[in-house]
Amino acid sequence: MQGKYPGVNFTASEPQFMVFDPKVVGDEGPIRVVWKMDVRSAGASADAECLLVDAASGEVVLHYSLNPTAVNRSIRINSTESCNPYAWHEVKNDSGFEDTPNYTQEARNCYEFLGQIYDFYSQVHKRNGLNGIGGQVHVGLRAHIFDERINDCVPIISNAIYETYALYLADEDWLLFGEDQLGNGWMAQDMVAHEFTHGVTAHESELIYYRESGAIDESFADTWGEWIDQSYMASNGDNDTSVDWLLGEDLPGG
Repeated sequence: MQGKYPGVNFTASEPQFMVFDPKVVGDEGPIRVVWKMDVRSAGASADAECLLVDAASGEVVLHYSLNPTAVNRSIRINSTESCNPYAWHEVKNDSGFEDTPNYTQEARNCYEFLGQIYDFYSQVHKRNGLNGIGGQVHVGLRAHIFDERINDCVPIISNAIYETYALYLADEDWLLFGEDQLGNGWMAQDMVAHEFTHGVTAHESELIYYRESGAIDESFADTWGEWIDQSYMASNGDNDTSVDWLLGEDLPGG
């Protein structure tokens, strides 16, 4: 790390004495007794790694970054009225792809909002993305879902949904945003953060969406959604403090 950042001072946490089996992380090698410590820079580089040091030889047997570095987003727009999100048109992802002619302002805003939400969870909670391990977050704008009551594909009207279990979605994390009765996109910063937080809760707490448990789930989503929204209001050009703690104030119709 000092070779990477010459002249930068580093601090180490109190070492923890432990037994390390490389097979636990998919590596080969003997079981060792090690000291585990977090090493962080004291300067502007803000680098940080976890080190496992062999207690007998002093050899570093494993090290990995404590700074997640990549947001993993995919933004799709449903222009076909299909219920299959993989048939929706992808306009932007974090692998360098952008369909510029179809990259609407709505999609651009959502992409930027997700980046801010990712940064918030990383900086405030030291969490690597929605599922905690950097998994891709898929977004569907103008989304349609299958309604079993009428056996038909219908648009999501004035609502948004976190999904990870529907027919086409397998075990991936999707945030689905609909449109209002006039056809305007139904998506705003606090709503994206709200649905993102539903995903975090699903991966961490496994609260069932029923009675008190469901109310707690919604409370987490509302609170973190607004907390994140307020954290980025100024950078998003919104300095109106009178709408603090109002949910969805930037949606069509307010």
